[in-house]
Amino acid sequence: MGRDFQFGEWWVQNSPQDSGKLVASPLKAIGWCRDLAEEDYLFHQILKHHFGWISSIGQKFHLAPNALVRLEAAPDSQATIGFCAMWFSPEVLQLWSDVIEPAIRESGYEPLRIDGKEHNGKIDDEIMASIRASKFVVSDFTGSRGGVYYEAGFAHGLGLPVIFMCREGDALHFDVRQYNCIFWTPEELPEARSRLKNRILATLGQGPLKTQ
Repeated sequence: MGRDFQFGEWWVQNSPQDSGKLVASPLKAIGWCRDLAEEDYLFHQILKHHFGWISSIGQKFHLAPNALVRLEAAPDSQATIGFCAMWFSPEVLQLWSDVIEPAIRESGYEPLRIDGKEHNGKIDDEIMASIRASKFVVSDFTGSRGGVYYEAGFAHGLGLPVIFMCREGDALHFDVRQYNCIFWTPEELPEARSRLKNRILATLGQGPLKTQ
């Protein structure tokens, strides 16, 4: 016979017969346990003592600070944004309008470049928040912009996929040369658009948004 165990705002269920007892909540975690001994081991030995993710008072379990920090850093699996980090110079504006933006959109994701986002805060904070809310990042290193390297590194630290691009002939720093970079030329932008779309699909699959 199964039981439900309250886990902060989450409900954990350990028997298929109890499926009707889940409360309506956007936060749900379901773990199937064969018996109470297995449930006790899962919560106390693994989640509480090994990972330090929960604390408990009796049968009430709560997220520990350790788990909150981990959740804050975890990528959002439901995100649909493809963030673009690139030089804002007019000489690469066509790369955004004709290549990156449509390739992201055609792949089923929402393209975002920070200068196209309305905000009333510090630009650096908005960039970091936008990357955190993204599914992946397209980084174009044309012009060797330090900010692009920083944003790509930040995305890597969050565990987000980063797709590398650079104009043919521009120098890449040795730290990123080993990655499979999409090199492009102004004369072959349609080919770059196709390659970027294929790379997004190969890396993440078709996104959930409708394509034209």
